[in-house]
Amino acid sequence: MGYAKERGTNSASTAVAAVLVVVLLLVLGIMVLGAGAWFFARARASEEQAMAVRQRAVVQERALVVAGEFKAKRDAQTADSRRKVTIQLDHEGNIQTDGDPLQLADLKAKLEDTSKETDMAVVISVDNRCLFQHVGAVLDVCRQIGIQVDVGSLSKAEDTGGVPATSTKEPDVK
Repeated sequence: MGYAKERGTNSASTAVAAVLVVVLLLVLGIMVLGAGAWFFARARASEEQAMAVRQRAVVQERALVVAGEFKAKRDAQTADSRRKVTIQLDHEGNIQTDGDPLQLADLKAKLEDTSKETDMAVVISVDNRCLFQHVGAVLDVCRQIGIQVDVGSLSKAEDTGGVPATSTKEPDVK
């Protein structure tokens, strides 16, 4: 008889062990699901933060465009009384002023001569594929001569598909 009693206890122990294993597996499953949900929520939050940063950048860019367009219109109104010199840069960085192809040194000479004769407004129109080093070289020439250069707009120029910038030379005080 003692043998049967002992065997029944083993069955109860086995049942308890099986229940504990099932409970342990359930707890581990819940932990895995919780960790997965935590990682998903964290990735979602990072994605939302990146989206917010992109949206702020777009808002700032639009503000620059609006401010630039306002300044370009204001400069255009005051530039009506000045001689307008248009500098165009194509996608390869080739320079043209008023339709005439020029080298950088020739551009400097032309701007110096024109600035001595009259008050002038300079418009720089850049093809959107042009490397900035070419734009920087033209801006440096303008600054060397004493022409104040301000970016007028971030939108595409209609005539060249580039980015126009307007600049004005400060009048000489005598």
